[in-house]
Amino acid sequence: MATSEPLVSDSNFKVFDGTNFTPKPDELAESGMDYFVMANTHDMWGKSPGQLQGTTTLPDQELINEFANNAILASTELSISIPHWSLTGNDTEVQEAVSRYINVIDQFKETEPNLNIGLYRSIPIHKVSRSTKPTDSDAYQSWIEMNTRLQSLADQVDIFYPSLYTYTDDREKWVTDAKEQIKLAHELNGDNPVYVILWPKYHPYYDGYEDRAIEQDFWQLQLETARKYADGVVIATPGSMEWDNTAPWWNETQQFLTDLGKTSAPDYWDSIELPVVSDSEFKVLDGTNFRPKPDELTQSGIEYFKMANSSEMWGQSLGQLRGTITLPDKELVNNIAHDAALGPNELSLNIQHWPLTGNDTEVQEAMNRYVEVINWLNEAEPNLDVGLYRSLPVQKVSRSTKPENSIAYQSWIEMNTRLQSLADQVDIFYPSLYTYTDDREKWVTDAKEQIKLAHELNGDNPVYVILWPKYHPYYDGYEDRAIEQDFWQLQLQTARKYADGVVIATPGSMEWDSTAPWWNETQQFLTDLGKEPTNTDGNFPVVSDEAFKVFDGTRYVPQPWPLDNYGLSPLRIAYPPSLWGQSTSELEGTTTMPDQEKLARIVRDATGNGTRDMVINIEHWPLEGDQETVQANLDRFMTVVDWVKAEDPDMQVGFYGVPPIRSFWNSTKNVDSGSYQEWKQQNEDLQLLADKVDAFYPSLYTFNDDKEYWVKEAKAQIEMARHLNGDNPVYVFLWPQYHPYYEEFGGRFIEQDFWELQLQTARKYADGIVLWMPRKDKEDWDNDAPWWVATRQFMVDLGKVDWAN
Repeated sequence: MATSEPLVSDSNFKVFDGTNFTPKPDELAESGMDYFVMANTHDMWGKSPGQLQGTTTLPDQELINEFANNAILASTELSISIPHWSLTGNDTEVQEAVSRYINVIDQFKETEPNLNIGLYRSIPIHKVSRSTKPTDSDAYQSWIEMNTRLQSLADQVDIFYPSLYTYTDDREKWVTDAKEQIKLAHELNGDNPVYVILWPKYHPYYDGYEDRAIEQDFWQLQLETARKYADGVVIATPGSMEWDNTAPWWNETQQFLTDLGKTSAPDYWDSIELPVVSDSEFKVLDGTNFRPKPDELTQSGIEYFKMANSSEMWGQSLGQLRGTITLPDKELVNNIAHDAALGPNELSLNIQHWPLTGNDTEVQEAMNRYVEVINWLNEAEPNLDVGLYRSLPVQKVSRSTKPENSIAYQSWIEMNTRLQSLADQVDIFYPSLYTYTDDREKWVTDAKEQIKLAHELNGDNPVYVILWPKYHPYYDGYEDRAIEQDFWQLQLQTARKYADGVVIATPGSMEWDSTAPWWNETQQFLTDLGKEPTNTDGNFPVVSDEAFKVFDGTRYVPQPWPLDNYGLSPLRIAYPPSLWGQSTSELEGTTTMPDQEKLARIVRDATGNGTRDMVINIEHWPLEGDQETVQANLDRFMTVVDWVKAEDPDMQVGFYGVPPIRSFWNSTKNVDSGSYQEWKQQNEDLQLLADKVDAFYPSLYTFNDDKEYWVKEAKAQIEMARHLNGDNPVYVFLWPQYHPYYEEFGGRFIEQDFWELQLQTARKYADGIVLWMPRKDKEDWDNDAPWWVATRQFMVDLGKVDWAN
């Protein structure tokens, strides 16, 4: 091959990354090398070369179809490696092997006609002992003959991938073999490019060369030889070789790439100061589906996350809405906007039945619908920041992780850039970074690419990435599998470095486990960020056993002996019939003040009996609703307090159930949520009354058997009472029967263990209990009832009595 100039220009010469390093080192991935696609036996048969040795069975057509479809997304060039089909032997064996190879090539071409295909290390056949002999020698001619009988196969391939592995340090022999192989490839089919395969280590065939790196100057010679005579080089490595970024071969390769001008495009992140936000600015949002929220989670320092899903906007499930394009209920959307504005002022829209993939017309129509909903939200709350949950950018891991110049990557960019008008309307990006496999390098690449693309779509918007601590169940073998702790740590740290925040979400089926590795790692992550936990379990119980009061609010007639002899404190409860001469239901909607003289007599009677604590039961004056009504009723409540104090200034007075206002649903929401903030504001509007009364008597009656929820609501009510006036004692009303609101539970006595939990919760967080029962006859008393057994033991434990029978 007498040539003084290289066959191709520097820009056209290709340097492929065929190395086996896993994961790919950053230095290699960012070096400017071309992506190399190779189909091996695992990809085509699902088996190793060893398992296939000696077999002639054709590969699985479905596997070939799948690989071809994926390959074309990454590159138009494909190398096929089938080492168990030898192209040496007698003519019949070779011809049969050639036919099989052509069959496989045809299968790939049928699936993807635009693939350019070559055979990895198979043609020309590598025989150093013959190719380096004189051209008129029998050895050389036999080498020519064994390759020319492959002419029909050479006519079918589009690329040659000759092996130029190094067996000895005979440099001259190596160059001769290289030139001869490339020359023969050109003679077999001059239209095909020749990409030679190089290893930076000696082949272990000969003793003394095992695990030996090729000397730097010899490696330089090999690269320069390839540059001069071939169209490109595939730099491959044996599977056992470990990465070393200081290795001489890598230093030489970097220089070679630089001389060719094969520098990778500047990394987007090199121009960005990392991390992108400070620890204090970085948000960790609670998008978990645990119900109710565990205390460990709510008190961890994680911020409230507000998401609007289909049931909230349409009143229908995702399954019911699949395939529909109807806009949601505008009134429901407005309510969501107002609620979000009260809380975090950030809202994530989850509309999964409006996909942003498909043809241009479908996508444009979907974008128009999204923009309409966003406009409604902004009309209702102009300062509300809105984003789309998991929809923008569109996640396609199989494309975002391909080389930037690949068809797959560019198609992913195109499917997102056509969403530009929608990206201009949102205020936040919520890209999904769910984990589909344990390929960590691929996950990080996808994460960085999605965040980068979000910045390119709208650089003014924060990016809050969505993470699941479990693998997505898309692939077999990953169902119901938790992400390994070190992998979860990598995900959190990646989010911390490149994003503005993270939404920690969970699948609906996932159960809470405070000892789970992912949670331990998350807690450490929050600590490192300085996200202070809001632990409410400080100095508890709040009062001593002696100071803790258990009031007798039961209404047995006459009073059973145990209630008089177990240390219960006296309490006077003034009910509507004794104040108005009417029941609560009869008074509903009225605003008449009670009879002041009747109230005075009740106060005098209590004082005369030595009772110093009084509860007034007024349930027909609502303290929530329109402001005018609330204020008028507030004035009435305060007037009643004044009347009590006028009769006995030392009487400790409060009202049953208010304040605080009881709200089962809002009080148990995250404290940053709009629902909770609305409930908080309703109670703060009662501040004048909270300052007027001497004690709070919140109702903690039981409506169902959800123990965890009951405790959560109890704590919220007590905390709100102390928020309103920390100087006042809090005495909670407990009833050992379920409230009759739900037919399933109504009238049933609470299970003993649940009742014990209620007593202990009150003991820990409150100043006392009002033990209440509706009017009952003495004959109804059961001294062995489970609730009473638990109560009398409770009194013994408090030291109120010294016996429990």
